[in-house]
Amino acid sequence: MLKEHKAADVLDLIRKEFGERTAAQIRDALSRKAVPPEEELPRKKLRSVQDVAQALDRSLPTIYAAIHRGEIPVVRVGKIIKVSDETLQDLLKERPLTEVAK
Repeated sequence: MLKEHKAADVLDLIRKEFGERTAAQIRDALSRKAVPPEEELPRKKLRSVQDVAQALDRSLPTIYAAIHRGEIPVVRVGKIIKVSDETLQDLLKERPLTEVAK
């Protein structure tokens, strides 16, 4: 059966076996946050293809065709296609899209 150890006990064992420097490095690594808290992560607003079509005053087939041609960068999550708000703002400023025949 495995014996449970407290973190301090484990660090003492590491210090004895590998030295103070290694124990200090492990202690520092364990004290750091591996993943920043959720509020520290940058969040990008993602829009649906329908929202993009409405904002650009274009049809859905036109938007999907532009996505297929690589004119609109997208984020894919499985079958879901999203466009970042930043990309939409760029599209509103810069590029007119050619309307696809319906």
